[in-house]
Amino acid sequence: MEYFEAIKFLFNFPRSRIGPGTDSTSKLLDYLENPHIGNKYIHVTGSNGKGSTSRMISSILMESNLKVGLYTSPHLSDFRERILVNDQPIPHQSIRDFIDIISPHATFCESNPPLPTFFEVTTALALWHFNNEDVDVAVIEVGIGGKHDATSVITPMSSAVTNVSLEHTDILGNTVEEIARDKAAIASKNSPLVTAATGAALSEIKRGVSDLLLVGESGDFKVKYEGSSSSESFVEITAPNWAIKTELGLIGSHQAINAGIAAAICDQSFGTTPQDISTGLKNSYWPGRFEIFSQNPLIILDGAHNPAGCMELSKTLSEFEYQDLFIVFGALGDKDHEGMISSLPLPKKVFVTKPNIPRAAELLPLVDLFTKNGYPAISSPSIDVALNQAI
Repeated sequence: MEYFEAIKFLFNFPRSRIGPGTDSTSKLLDYLENPHIGNKYIHVTGSNGKGSTSRMISSILMESNLKVGLYTSPHLSDFRERILVNDQPIPHQSIRDFIDIISPHATFCESNPPLPTFFEVTTALALWHFNNEDVDVAVIEVGIGGKHDATSVITPMSSAVTNVSLEHTDILGNTVEEIARDKAAIASKNSPLVTAATGAALSEIKRGVSDLLLVGESGDFKVKYEGSSSSESFVEITAPNWAIKTELGLIGSHQAINAGIAAAICDQSFGTTPQDISTGLKNSYWPGRFEIFSQNPLIILDGAHNPAGCMELSKTLSEFEYQDLFIVFGALGDKDHEGMISSLPLPKKVFVTKPNIPRAAELLPLVDLFTKNGYPAISSPSIDVALNQAI
């Protein structure tokens, strides 16, 4: 099977499952002779920041000369971005081999449902690849929630919940407390759960998890954000036994908190030195997270996808000087569009466009929502056109 055929086969798996649970993933892994059992994992969830935090953990542990697997989603341009070993994407041949191996299982499941989903198969691919590569540890980002996510087939040595806000309410629950409970289910039995959650979410997490490491302006790992430049943030992290001042290759006060979570995870999991933590954070880079594409004109790319993410985007943007703000906006259909829009700063104009994927939200309802909220908005036929109009 050629690579393009393997990818087509993979993307033909269903995108949503019939019911909650990890049974389908477990059956696929059992077919693969359970490559995930006995390996070391760090499990990361949260409403926002779980991908950035996972990236930082990976960067720090690589600085400690560990061989590190990293599984995140979604990808920006190449599917192979989702599965990395020491920053190297999974080889084309490995994907071809994997699809050849699981094809009989997929055929069996077609006549004996359920068929595993795209995310469940991708998760199995990542765990299979990390085992083949004999990584020292794999950092695994949750897809949605925690308790019923496909990634919860692993037994983590350490876990983190970055933060909790309303998201995926059709799956996780209609309250912050319900969502927090679902995410906290990934807590490791062997070490404290690391979290920067606050308020009602933290109270709910404490009801179910007794052993916690708290990260924030106060807590076990104290974080002080000291501003940012056009390419990095400046952060001070104070742990129980050490303190560092360092640059961070990601921009914004929310990324400083994520850095504190990453530092806490690495400290408790491997006793990582402060120097390696500092250097790993400096080397952290994650595209699409307040990524500055251009200085003149100033063009920023950010993947905020819920109201809390849009609030952080607005907060970080307020640190920059500009005369006129133009927003190019696209979203998936299942997002809280009104909440996202009301969390954005008031621009001179919004160019609403539609990503070229089936789940994308339709243009006209979004334009109407922006207009209803007092934002001048027009529709654009494509992302390229919208960007050119904005520039």
